[in-house]
Amino acid sequence: DNPALPSSWSPDGKLVAFDQVGGQNKNGALWLLPLSGEHKAYRLHPAAEANETNGSFSPDGRWFSYQSNESGQDEVYVVPFPGPGGRWQISQGASGGGWHGKSQISWTTPEWRVMVATVNTMGQDLKLGPPQPLFGGKTLPEMMGANPGVGLSGDFTREGKRMLLAIPVTEHAANPFLTLVSNWTAELKK
Repeated sequence: DNPALPSSWSPDGKLVAFDQVGGQNKNGALWLLPLSGEHKAYRLHPAAEANETNGSFSPDGRWFSYQSNESGQDEVYVVPFPGPGGRWQISQGASGGGWHGKSQISWTTPEWRVMVATVNTMGQDLKLGPPQPLFGGKTLPEMMGANPGVGLSGDFTREGKRMLLAIPVTEHAANPFLTLVSNWTAELKK
C-alpha cells in the first residue's frame, strides 16, 4: 500500500535505493534492496527518525548522498558506502542531491537553483570544492509550484552535460511536450 519510489542503482547493479513513505515510516525512509540473495530490503539508517530520501550512489559506488531533515530543514549529506565512516553535510536548506558526472555533486536550493560542487575523495575522507550555480544561476521557473523539499525529479546524463527533468505541466500550458495516445490501432480500424 505504501509506494516504493526508486532513486538510484548502484554502479555494479547489485543494489537499488528507494524511498518509502507511510505505514510504520511516519517520515520518508531510505531503503536499499539487494538484487541477489534473499532480496531483503534494509534501511540506510535503521534508527533514523528524520525524513531521509533521495538516495544516490556515486559513480564509483564508494559514496552515497541523501536528503535528510534531521537538522530541522532539508539538507544533503554524503556518507561512505557501504560504511563505516564519517558524514558530510553538503548543502544548507537544500533538497535533492545527486552525482553530476564523475566527480561533482549537485543539489537544489529552496529558490530552485541547481548548485554543483567538485568532490575530492582521499580514502575515507571527502573534500568539497566551492559551490557553483548551474544554468547561469537561473531558477527553474517550472519548478516553483512544486513542493519545497521534494527535490528535482530528474537526473544528469552520464557525462554530466545534460539534465533530464520531470516538470509538472500547469493547467495553463498551451502546448504539452508529449502527448501519449493509447489504443491508436483501434482508431485505424474505424
